[in-house]
Amino acid sequence: MKTAIDVSPSLINRTAIYRIIEDTLVGYPDSPVKILGIPIPRRFVQSRYFRAMGRRLIAGLLTSPNALLLLLPALRILLRVLTPSRPTLYFDPLYSIFEPRINKSTVIVLDLTSVTCPQFHNSRVMTLYNAALHRIAHSRCKIVSISESTKTDLWANLGIAPDTVT
Repeated sequence: MKTAIDVSPSLINRTAIYRIIEDTLVGYPDSPVKILGIPIPRRFVQSRYFRAMGRRLIAGLLTSPNALLLLLPALRILLRVLTPSRPTLYFDPLYSIFEPRINKSTVIVLDLTSVTCPQFHNSRVMTLYNAALHRIAHSRCKIVSISESTKTDLWANLGIAPDTVT
């Protein structure tokens, strides 16, 4: 069985998550790469032009949450038609918002600061993260936390049982 790897976060930033994605891609050379749920050939993902274009697209969506929330249902229907049914590995809950078949996915949760420390976040970003976190909490996706602290936060803030989190 193939797993698609969502690399949307690598379009936005060059922080630790970018390095984690790069390392993961090396470990899964035969897996297709997906950005916002659409399979993309690796050579395009690795090009500077494609990354710059992707950054602009995602930044535009993130700065207009009302437009994004209106587009999400249409985007999910389109993705359900265009993409094959295969599990997807998401490096961040935010990008799972676009996944029409989230129940077959794995989502890595780095932290819950949008819930536990809202003062650290822009209100639009916080709104989107909260929607993503609540979406994964009410799905059957596999949740992977990066620490015991995050696992505890998932339980305390979203009611996700610790024994269901890897």
